[in-house]
Amino acid sequence: MSGWLRGVCKEVVSGDCVVIAGAVKAGPPPEKRLTLSSIVAPKLAKRDGTTKDEPYAWQSRELLRKKLIGQVRAGGVQQSPYLEALQKAEERAQLAGLGVWTRDPAAHAEAVREVQPVEAFDATTFMQMNGKGSEVQAVVEAVSNGGMLRATLLPDFQLATIVLCGVQAPSMGRRAAPSATTPTTDGPDAPSTAPGSVPPGPSAAAIAGTSNAEPFALEAKSLTESRALNRDVRLIVEGVDKYNNLFASVLVPPPAAANGAANGSGAKVEDESLAELLVKAGYAKCAEWSLNLMTSGAQRLRDLEKAAKQQRVGMWVNYVPPPTNQTKLSDSFTGKVIEVVSGDCLVVKDQSSGVERRLQLSSLRAPRMGTRDRAADPYATDAREFLRKRLIGREVAVKMEYNRKVAPAGELVATPGEERVLSFGNVEIVPEKGEEKQNVGELVVARGFASVIKHRGEEERSCIYDRLMEVENMARSAKRGIHSAKEPPANRINDMSAPGHAAKAKQYLPFFQRNGKMQGLVEFVLSGHRLKVTIPKEGVTIVFAPSGIKTPARAQAASMGKPAVQGEPYAEEALQFTRENALQRECDVSIDTMDRDLLIWEKWTPEMDRAEEEDEEEQGPSAPGAASAPKEVLQVVVTEVVDASEFYVQRIDEPRVAWVANQIAAATQDQGPAIPPQLKVCSLCLAQFSLDKQWYRAYVERKDPLSDSYYVFFIDYGNREKVSDKCIRTIDSALAAVPPQALMCGLAYIKVPVAGSEHAGEAKSLLAQLLGGNQPMTASVISKGTVRMRMRPSLPELGAGAEDLSGYAAHVGSDRLVKDKC
Repeated sequence: MSGWLRGVCKEVVSGDCVVIAGAVKAGPPPEKRLTLSSIVAPKLAKRDGTTKDEPYAWQSRELLRKKLIGQVRAGGVQQSPYLEALQKAEERAQLAGLGVWTRDPAAHAEAVREVQPVEAFDATTFMQMNGKGSEVQAVVEAVSNGGMLRATLLPDFQLATIVLCGVQAPSMGRRAAPSATTPTTDGPDAPSTAPGSVPPGPSAAAIAGTSNAEPFALEAKSLTESRALNRDVRLIVEGVDKYNNLFASVLVPPPAAANGAANGSGAKVEDESLAELLVKAGYAKCAEWSLNLMTSGAQRLRDLEKAAKQQRVGMWVNYVPPPTNQTKLSDSFTGKVIEVVSGDCLVVKDQSSGVERRLQLSSLRAPRMGTRDRAADPYATDAREFLRKRLIGREVAVKMEYNRKVAPAGELVATPGEERVLSFGNVEIVPEKGEEKQNVGELVVARGFASVIKHRGEEERSCIYDRLMEVENMARSAKRGIHSAKEPPANRINDMSAPGHAAKAKQYLPFFQRNGKMQGLVEFVLSGHRLKVTIPKEGVTIVFAPSGIKTPARAQAASMGKPAVQGEPYAEEALQFTRENALQRECDVSIDTMDRDLLIWEKWTPEMDRAEEEDEEEQGPSAPGAASAPKEVLQVVVTEVVDASEFYVQRIDEPRVAWVANQIAAATQDQGPAIPPQLKVCSLCLAQFSLDKQWYRAYVERKDPLSDSYYVFFIDYGNREKVSDKCIRTIDSALAAVPPQALMCGLAYIKVPVAGSEHAGEAKSLLAQLLGGNQPMTASVISKGTVRMRMRPSLPELGAGAEDLSGYAAHVGSDRLVKDKC
């Protein structure tokens, strides 16, 4: 064979052997393996490690590789036309003692690499020593397929198999045994070539006929060889799989032409990702599990794959998008956070339209909040509380990303047309002065209160998906939140707002009234004036209505046989106002009493009033001379409401109240005297109240015959309770001598439902609401014979605006009750 051939140096096998690839418009190029004429280079070690390098074998190969790889060079003939120049160069090297001609034995030894076979490479140990994300220099020695390389890792000369992280290239398959009639390209029967071209190697069709390679496998391998084979590359170590394969991102130098342009202009050209080149050309696809190993660049690969599918290049030439339940969104807006539904769900009021928009945080899944049918998942309440403290009422920037159809709540499979549509978006807190911009998704994942969804290849995902994966790995390493092995914190809250808990809520009422102001959290807004409030310190949730106001009633749908109720004007506006200003805000509450809707006037007619007035005129005054008797005025506090006709008060100016409390506190610091075997009915004692665990004076009403418990009456407050014998102590004579400080009273001038009759409970609730809260009141004694009193709040205690309320407050004992149909 003679004449000049033209091509690109694809591979430098050794110091005297190269592989030249021809130029083609499409498909894998033909190749030719050439040995440099008239010279012999030292031999490299075999790949299986059975032989070692000859001295300077690696150095000679490297010298030639750096000179030729990727460059266009002319071929030669059997005897080099430069033989005379080569001989003179050899003589000069011998005289200078360079390379293989050195006379120093130590230099010969140093020139030999310690090469380990590729089978000896332990990817796991290498990963542990270098660390995830570390950078390693390497030289690519061979290409198995588009996504698998064999490389020499520098500076230790360790041979290793490298798998491209994040992508999967088509398989080359297994080669079939060559046919006896198949000609070889290097033999004497090789087809003749035209001058100026590389003799063709095996064509793509020929190779496909001798192997079961997948479509575009040859093209993928050819691209990888043209950009990586025998190149100095950078490996970004990403991870190891269970088969001990090392996964890495491979950064290859730019093409030779680009290098030349860069060198000419002085501009630096960055290395390129081999995986991105393959995906962009349609010669590889994304591998989701492998993408999750990458420290960066995963989203870039997904975007390139999506573009390749749309352009139908490479393996995507016949691509048809599969059906999906997702729809991409692209709108953005700024708004205020109105509600934090859970650790991954927010309600944001759009600043421009004023519309509340419910959205999920993209690509996140937080523990589920509880419902009536199931308890909350571990850390669900903590996740919501974490976001509530940081977001409620704050301004945020929202970038909507995609919609997803899901099955209705409580169903596993969605019926077509009945799916719920969830909107997903990326949320950032608008920074205030001195703050940095924070991404809400990153915050909740970093704290361990949400996990990142492992999306399928076709699914939409967060624009910061890679960052979320990185943050989740850090949270998992730190064992935070849901990643912790510790027992999740218990959230023990007694919900008194649920139906059927009225009796249980009533037990807390006296304690709340005595406790005064308490810190609460508005959990839910039922209407403009009805809130669901949690009191964390006491571990209860109640329905709370601010005293003295009532907003328009909301519309109610027909249910349980009851007709629908039309809403009053401005009911929804009142609801929205309260939601925006109170929902999930911390607040101070003072509990006055319990209330219910009052309906004793439902069957009232005017004739009933006239008949009642005639009866009262015939009977005359019930207390002769009472109207002319001078009134005694007392300053009191209501301590207990028994029913609509009976309640108990304490006098504010009575010094013995404080004295009794001090004496009891001193007497109960230590263990009290022994309890008598049997306390008699009406025996005085000290009893411990169940809600606040404090001791008070009481007398025994009766003993429970079935247990060691007593029914007691607290003589200084007027309430009753059943207590065990362990919660009773004897009382000394000094304390027993003080008269009861609870005075039984009733309202003057009105009739109230008799206890046990219809609407008696509602009347009692309203009375407790009016008189509760431990607020000082002025009581005018009308008659001591019937113990009926007329009461009004003490004006100085009302604060600002008291003068405006004085006329109304003076009749709180009569006119207000009549007005409320009680």
